[in-house]
Amino acid sequence: MTANLTHFAQRLIAGLLSALVLALGGSAQAADSRPRFALVIGIADYDHHNKLANTANDADLMSASLRGVGFEVMARTDPSGPALRGAIDNFAARIAAAHDPVVVFYYAGQGVQAQGVNYLIPRDANIKNAEDPKTQALSLNYVIDSITGANPSATAVLFFDASSEDPFATPAATRGFKPKPGERGLAPVAVNGHMALMFATSPGSQVLDGAGSNGPFALAIAKNLKAPGLEFADFARLVRDDVLASTNGYQRPWVQTSLTEPFYFNAEGAPLAPGKDAKTRAAEVFYEPQPGELVSTYEDGSYALLVGVSDYDDRLKAWRDLPAVKDEIQDLARTLEVMHGFKVTTVLDPTGQELEAAIKDFVNEHGSKINARLVFFLSPTCPVCKKLLPIVKSVAAKDAKALEVVLASDGDPDEHRRFRERESLGAFPYVLSTELGLAFRVGKLPYAVLIDAAGQVRAKGLVNSREQLESLFTAQALGVASIQEYIGQRA
Repeated sequence: MTANLTHFAQRLIAGLLSALVLALGGSAQAADSRPRFALVIGIADYDHHNKLANTANDADLMSASLRGVGFEVMARTDPSGPALRGAIDNFAARIAAAHDPVVVFYYAGQGVQAQGVNYLIPRDANIKNAEDPKTQALSLNYVIDSITGANPSATAVLFFDASSEDPFATPAATRGFKPKPGERGLAPVAVNGHMALMFATSPGSQVLDGAGSNGPFALAIAKNLKAPGLEFADFARLVRDDVLASTNGYQRPWVQTSLTEPFYFNAEGAPLAPGKDAKTRAAEVFYEPQPGELVSTYEDGSYALLVGVSDYDDRLKAWRDLPAVKDEIQDLARTLEVMHGFKVTTVLDPTGQELEAAIKDFVNEHGSKINARLVFFLSPTCPVCKKLLPIVKSVAAKDAKALEVVLASDGDPDEHRRFRERESLGAFPYVLSTELGLAFRVGKLPYAVLIDAAGQVRAKGLVNSREQLESLFTAQALGVASIQEYIGQRA
């Protein structure tokens, strides 16, 4: 069973690095137990300016969506100036005493930039010139300062669904007011602490109310808010893409962030962060959410190297000791040995040299010698990919001792799990990573990359047939990136 070792080692490392490798049989569920609070403001029925068609609906949609992912929501519709300020002050007081809260603020309504400052326009404001916002509106800076001042430990995400445009020229079509020359649209805002600020559109651009009952920005947020295991950077990218698609490229959401740690609106299925009391991440990789239920991923007779570090050098003050690690490693070793027939090697509290030597000895003793790795990019919706899968399996079986085939894609994990099961791809590592495709500049599918034992890319390209796939190995032998390159050199 030694051929499984490289898969085992790769999947363990992938788990430790929080990569999504489907061969693990599903990612563990990471719970975010921090208190969650949201303030949602929607202003549509203006006294002195254009009424907005969808802002109240957008606020209702956001309130429901945020409640659906565990937020305690405070909602206000059509507040006056004093009521708007009061809502923000009350919200700040609510989050002040919370321990490490997650905070969301959403505003849909008229907005204006005046002298580089963005303002929220309350229902009763009558903005006629650049000085009026200072006395009749509320600055976005006031909202930011209220949240960070009330609780500096809060992780905060602010959505600003407003822009600047002439309300008299296009009533109920866009959100905002006619700016002075050079102040068209909203201005970038400096963020600090654990905060992300997402505008409905880029600085200087306008926000559409949408043709239906909701605006495109609110619809995109609500759609992606509930997606499990979606880190904020990916969430923001999907919101941007959805808005661009629904507005034919007219409206591009804009993000400014100072978040220093991964954040998930829906942490279900998210990679596990090191916890204070729970199992370490390494131990969790092997378990389903049900306590003690081992993921049956590897065949009996495989080999495992378990490394645990619990007692850190006193000089490393930034790293606290982890007394539970030794018991976790021992429990995991017994489970692998008794339940799954693994031959287990454990290394506890190694020095750097001891760890390096243990890994080297383990790989030399049990590891298969892989000379090359073929990364095959595919998609469940790609007909040509499906047609090539029997060929890929044949290539993998023919050169099993010298070649490792890795399947790669991106998208919905559940869809890929079904695809992997339907096409009987369980023998191959299956990696979901947008970054991997970008790194190899994958534009069309199916695409393959051949990597040698030293980690160097030897050949890559679009593969639509057995001949094109086999040409990668020919190109490797010729020392070129592709057969086309070789032909070009000979011409």
